[in-house]
Amino acid sequence: MLEMGCYEVSLGVNIQAGNKLHPVFNPGLLKPYNQPTRLSRPNEVVLADGSIGQIVKRVVQKRTPKRRAQFHVEWVGEEKQIWEPVKNLSQIPDLIAEFETARRKKRKRR
Repeated sequence: MLEMGCYEVSLGVNIQAGNKLHPVFNPGLLKPYNQPTRLSRPNEVVLADGSIGQIVKRVVQKRTPKRRAQFHVEWVGEEKQIWEPVKNLSQIPDLIAEFETARRKKRKRR
């Protein structure tokens, strides 16, 4: 029980059974929980081969450092775009083919 002015304030803390925390806390140390406004990690999905991964939103660019193709990929739920080697993108051959087709069309226009 905490007295603040003419009011009594009581703080209850739910602690799981088996937890070795002491159930009494200084009220000045307790803060209300604020729900995060966005998820810190995107939802993981089970891929066709049974492995766990993330969903690719689109392929943005391609580069070939040291003769190894890499694609600049935008992931669902992520703000940053990441360069990924082809071996990590075996689940999205359709998106890669679509990107390559669009890239060829752009080159023909020039």
